[in-house]
Amino acid sequence: MRWTLKRAPVSWATRVEGAAILGASVAAYWVLEASWGMFWLFLLAPDVCFVAYASGKRVGAMAYNLAHTLAGPLLLGGMAMVVAERGMALAALIWLAHIGVDRALGFGLKPLP
Repeated sequence: MRWTLKRAPVSWATRVEGAAILGASVAAYWVLEASWGMFWLFLLAPDVCFVAYASGKRVGAMAYNLAHTLAGPLLLGGMAMVVAERGMALAALIWLAHIGVDRALGFGLKPLP
C-alpha cells in the first residue's frame, strides 16, 4: 500500500470556527493597539514548519500539525496572562489569526502517513 499525503477534509463548521477565531484574534490585537506591521510580518510565521517536509512526509505532517493546532497559541496566551508579558500575548494572537485563516480557507490538520 502506498501512502500519499492528502489534505484532510474540512467541514463548513470548521470553516466558520476558523473565521470566528480569526475575527476574535484580530479584534483582540486591535484592542491592544499593537503594530499592524508586526502582525502582517509574522502572520505566516507558522508556515515555516513546511521546512520539516525535507525530512519526509511523516515528519512534515507532524510539524505542520504541531504548528497548526490551537493548543500552542492558547498555552502561549495563557502564559502571557500569568506573567503579564505583552509580546507573548501578541504572538499568541497572531498565531491564532494564522490558524483561523487556514481553517476558514479549508486547510485542516494533516493526516499522518
